[in-house]
Amino acid sequence: MRAPGWLRRIGRAADRTLLDMCYPEDAVCLLCGRAAGGSALCGRCASMLGHDRITGAEEPDRRAVWRYEGPAGVLVRRLKEQGVAAAADVLAADMAAVLGEMCPEDGCVVSWVPMPVRRKSERGIDHGEVLARAVAARCGLPVRPLLRRKAKDAKTQRGLGREERLRNVRGAFEAVSETPAACVLVDDVLTTGATLTECRETLLRAGARRVILLAACAAEGDGTS
Repeated sequence: MRAPGWLRRIGRAADRTLLDMCYPEDAVCLLCGRAAGGSALCGRCASMLGHDRITGAEEPDRRAVWRYEGPAGVLVRRLKEQGVAAAADVLAADMAAVLGEMCPEDGCVVSWVPMPVRRKSERGIDHGEVLARAVAARCGLPVRPLLRRKAKDAKTQRGLGREERLRNVRGAFEAVSETPAACVLVDDVLTTGATLTECRETLLRAGARRVILLAACAAEGDGTS
């Protein structure tokens, strides 16, 4: 019999606490595992991450900072699958710089694409929220939840083609509070853009004038958004 979600979360938290006591995250590089001199990344991996940035943008208010098939994708998976918050801090540094280039307006609010309730219960964190809060802290912008998933949104985007993704997320989100005039939606991986586009449309219908879409990575393969 599978343990209930709350019990699994307690177990994962205990495991992380023991690991941190014996082997703190900042003792080694998050990417290669070599000594990092107290930093999250060693010099070599930090340089690799910097050189893997995507240049240019398909549209002014939608950007992905790195390719998923590279070091940033490893950091996303460390955050998403292992709950390593330090990975979010590393990603947030360059994401905040890119957001600055996109010229967010005064009063802009940072938010995130909420994950399904069941998946959040299983993992214990919403990695999108962790990433959004790290980006907001770097930019000095307020952060708060602006969206929630409706009950109908039960099917994962993983493995679906573009048209299937678009149909799957149509009407899947709703605004949860007063929508600011300008906001930034943060996500981990941009694949077809179906989820982020639906979230943007939801916020625009709720009264937003401008919605910036900012993803850590762009994937050619099987991502989630």
